[in-house]
Amino acid sequence: MTTQQKKKGTFPYPFRIKWNSTFGRHLVASSTIAAGELILEEPAIVQGPSPSSLLYIASTRFTVSVCPSCFAHFNYTDTAACSCSKCSLPMCSNACSMDSVHVDNECKIFQALPELRSLLMISSTDNKKTHLYQFITVLRCLSTKCQDPVKWKQILQLQSNPPILADSSLKHVIKLLSWELFNPKRPRASAKGETVIQQEVDEEDAATMGFHCLGALQTNSFSELQKSRSVENLYFFTSLLAHSCDINSERQFDPFSSRVVVSAIKEIKTGEPITVTYLPLCYSTVERQRLLSSPQWAFTCCCPRCEDPTEFGTFLGTLQCPSCKTLSLCPSRESRDLMTCCSCRGAFTASSVESVQKLKTALEELEKTKDLRNWLEGMEKAHWIHPNHSILTQVKTQLSQSLGKTQDGIRGISLEELERKRRYAEDVLAVINKLFPKGTVYFLKGIFIT
Repeated sequence: MTTQQKKKGTFPYPFRIKWNSTFGRHLVASSTIAAGELILEEPAIVQGPSPSSLLYIASTRFTVSVCPSCFAHFNYTDTAACSCSKCSLPMCSNACSMDSVHVDNECKIFQALPELRSLLMISSTDNKKTHLYQFITVLRCLSTKCQDPVKWKQILQLQSNPPILADSSLKHVIKLLSWELFNPKRPRASAKGETVIQQEVDEEDAATMGFHCLGALQTNSFSELQKSRSVENLYFFTSLLAHSCDINSERQFDPFSSRVVVSAIKEIKTGEPITVTYLPLCYSTVERQRLLSSPQWAFTCCCPRCEDPTEFGTFLGTLQCPSCKTLSLCPSRESRDLMTCCSCRGAFTASSVESVQKLKTALEELEKTKDLRNWLEGMEKAHWIHPNHSILTQVKTQLSQSLGKTQDGIRGISLEELERKRRYAEDVLAVINKLFPKGTVYFLKGIFIT
């Protein structure tokens, strides 16, 4: 923000917050935003270890861990790894156990409530998975009430759908929380010189607000899952970006800080919603709608791409028609159990279509296979599934990036393997180019193949 803007009190970003029945609270362009123009840049309100990396403990030994301080992956048996001397949480090093973010937040809570260790850090006899990392981030959200009222106000304004609980343990530990744990009562002198315990009165108890924070995290947070670290970020303005499968902006996260940058990928006219995608763009409409209708988001997307059976000509959900035998059978928008052919215009229930049943079998085989390349080669010879189908595109993306991951890199693979790697990458790029046509300034319009 410039000095002139501060004096005038003007808002530094080209958008405003609006509400409607389709998106709820969301951001719209307050003036025309050009393709490639910066829309916003902001740091995270709160960071925590990603809940996508669940902590498994067997025989009291950690087998998978993420450091709560630096978010690095580590093995609890590593020489440098340790437990915090005060709260016993697993850390990647002694230096991280003394980090102020850890010490000032979850460390003091775990010290005050030692039963949290047995409830969250030891797996039960029926092998339930508990969200230790998500609980840590909830504690950091609640801590902002005393540490940073501005951040706390932002957290209160975020959409919070009813939280999804894997089991009752997380619900139980949140109910143990009280505001005294975050802001202990402090004595102060009264006008008469008597010592009085100062006590704040809150409209909502800490447990209730803990569930609000958990719901806000599950609805709005962004997890960065990298090879060496896993971090969950919660933002304010970025959380208000509406979803669309036909996006007009993109987010880019700085891996070395908590900042996120949002830029326009095409012109956004005044009053138009600023949209990003909540899901991988290579997912088919069926996959996207299934996930968007889950309790985490609980809505149906009606963007142009979802309304187009061919998904802008990518055919990511297309199978073979049982009538005309062409690869033109697409999911219908009218019903999840209905499929229509773009060629012969026939309509069929999904359960009666042979290619749908074959897809279910292929997905079961995909989950079990250890050889993706052979699985994909077999699928490419099949005549009942479109070569651009989302499942095949996802596997091609993975293989184009994994082939050649040897000690010698690409030089360590044969020319045949290198050609296969190139072909997979080109197939994926062909899909991306249809989703983002000429004139779109999409910074991720490419694929790393080295």
